[in-house]
Amino acid sequence: MRRRAAFAIELVSSPPLPGPPVAEAGGPYSGFVGTPITVSGYAADADGTINTIAWDVSTTDCALSNVVTTGLHTAYAAISGDLACPTAGAKTISVAATDNAGLQDSDDADVQVRQAGENLPPFVAASSPEYAAAGEEFVIYGLA
Repeated sequence: MRRRAAFAIELVSSPPLPGPPVAEAGGPYSGFVGTPITVSGYAADADGTINTIAWDVSTTDCALSNVVTTGLHTAYAAISGDLACPTAGAKTISVAATDNAGLQDSDDADVQVRQAGENLPPFVAASSPEYAAAGEEFVIYGLA
């Protein structure tokens, strides 16, 4: 005689782990030696808040002034400032963000600095959302 045992399995799901924020440095940027170049970036966090956002220009000879940060401790924070470079050339700046879970992200932007009077080539930049659900409308912005 075979005995049958009855048992039940209960599946318990754990809450999803928090995801990192998404940082965006904007750009590309261009301008002239000694003339401020306005830069702007942002960070977003789908499952938390942005605790810090900051520019990093430590790999350049440039300096930032008039830095403005808005939206800290919310799901979206923005940062802007004026970048001044004493020499011409290609530069890279970064924006870094940390969320309320301590997770981080950073993004780089290219900056082309030329001598005054030097002609700048045109550039094209486009932005779109990181993702969109099937059937969801979204907008793509362009600049030329």
